[in-house]
Amino acid sequence: MDQALLIVAKLLGGAIFAVVPAFLSRGSFRRVCECNPSLVSIYVAFAIGGIGVIAWSEGVIFLRDQFSNENFGIVVIWAAMFRLLGALAILIAAVGYLVHDERGKAIGLGQSAIVTLLTLALTAPVAFVAFLMSAFLFMPHASN
Repeated sequence: MDQALLIVAKLLGGAIFAVVPAFLSRGSFRRVCECNPSLVSIYVAFAIGGIGVIAWSEGVIFLRDQFSNENFGIVVIWAAMFRLLGALAILIAAVGYLVHDERGKAIGLGQSAIVTLLTLALTAPVAFVAFLMSAFLFMPHASN
């Protein structure tokens, strides 16, 4: 029960925190695609991509745990590679097929890859600050 609740919380977090890349990607879309898609379609693309990334990561972790008895180091490295590359592919595909230009045509994978990577580069400092804030707020304090 606790594991299922944790996965649901991760999925909801992925959908909620898609707001940040949706806002930060507006400039990238204008420069790369020369179109101005609606903020709602950008948010939906990043939310579905984020949920897909979380589901992909949970699946890879499950499979990693099934094979971790053998060569643990190799399994961890392969699992990390599959998680990273699969997450990028899912996010790029979600943005490429769910965001449309003014003519109603999907922007495609080429422009989506550039926009997604630029957005991730812009979102990284925000995520780092959020990580530091959560680390200091929720870290247990040492009592002397």
